[in-house]
Amino acid sequence: MADNVMYFRGPFPPGYFQVSEAMVSDLRRFIAISEDSFGVLCSELRAFDGFLDEIQCEQLIERVISEQPERVAAQRTLRFMDQQRRSGPIRVERILHSIDQVLANSNASALTDNERKTLLVRLPKLIHDVAGLELQAKAERLGTATGNRLQKAEVICDLRPVFDHPAREDVKGLIAVTTLKLICEGTDGLPFSVEAVLTARDVEKLWKEVQSAKNKLTKLREVAEELPYPIPTTEMTLTGTGDD
Repeated sequence: MADNVMYFRGPFPPGYFQVSEAMVSDLRRFIAISEDSFGVLCSELRAFDGFLDEIQCEQLIERVISEQPERVAAQRTLRFMDQQRRSGPIRVERILHSIDQVLANSNASALTDNERKTLLVRLPKLIHDVAGLELQAKAERLGTATGNRLQKAEVICDLRPVFDHPAREDVKGLIAVTTLKLICEGTDGLPFSVEAVLTARDVEKLWKEVQSAKNKLTKLREVAEELPYPIPTTEMTLTGTGDD
């Protein structure tokens, strides 16, 4: 007999996170970074002038940490802590508790006292007073502040038969039906869909609107590039189809 499943749809609570075994491995490599290198890394992050997107973070860390395992661990740890900072107050003790649970379930060796002390100091210090991360977060929030993020768009075209009446045995004609399906991300982080049936004229109007929007974006970008302000790299500013 199948188990009963109760499903609640709603936003994640503030500070929600999951720690995986891979994350625990990264944190242990993060601990292995020398104090000198960690100090330089924190100073470089705080001194960075601009938007600290993922690529900028990776390049900055690469300049400071030469060893590949520790460098990758630092990149992933920074990304993880930035996500925690965005979702609410950071409670390092909760992170350590999750690490303890992961280690207990995997029969791996527990954190030593020195490892715990190092993480208690380093994790909050890594993202403390890093203006570039906050700027990047603000730029990304602006992209969804006035609407739901589009995940996928589909235009479905098919033919529907018109049968004779009342026998409904012979096809007397065909109607072309076009459906626009938009899948968006809701405020709870889960997808929802909106569907609209389009006439042939609607399709023509929609195509013209898309072409017009594309021309406007091209012009706006040209204008923005002439201004003395950088354009942050976010999902809203990337060009192309993203299929490469």
